Amino acid sequence: GLLLGLGFRPGFHVGGSMYDMAKESENSVRQYEITCEVGWYSDWWGLEVSLPFSEWTSLDTRQGSADGNGNSQSVDLFRGFSPSVEAVAFYPIQGTAVIAGVGVGHMTMTGDAQGWGKNPPSGSGWFWFPSIGVYLPWRYAYLRSDFGLEFQSYDLGSWKCKSTLFFLDLRLGLR
Repeated sequence: GLLLGLGFRPGFHVGGSMYDMAKESENSVRQYEITCEVGWYSDWWGLEVSLPFSEWTSLDTRQGSADGNGNSQSVDLFRGFSPSVEAVAFYPIQGTAVIAGVGVGHMTMTGDAQGWGKNPPSGSGWFWFPSIGVYLPWRYAYLRSDFGLEFQSYDLGSWKCKSTLFFLDLRLGLR
């Protein structure tokens, strides 16, 4: 059947260009997406299109003090737009399903002056991701939760980047 839903996808970089940049200063890079999703699912497989209406990447900095306590601060690096298409396979188990998917998408990133100062970098590229999770259908609604790795390849001006992002996805919608 036809599905219409909203998704929230927090993630953090675990490898590649952004991860290396942050690791040098003992920081971390996180990415968040809020998406609108439309899909068609049969009993065994499905296709889904995700369109983010809010997406941002931030650098989480940790600052320590002499007494061992510290605080953290988040600085925006990019705003983005990353639509994707995902193919999903289902394995039904007593009113729910284990799911596995693979998706591909295009990303555009606009640098934020807060994180970069003057002349923030911007760019675009491609990504793909495998995921695994659980799909819980009810009569007219569904809940889906999955996790996976997103492999990104993009250009920021003359800087060629590759990054790996671990994500957790939570989706809720109507079916």
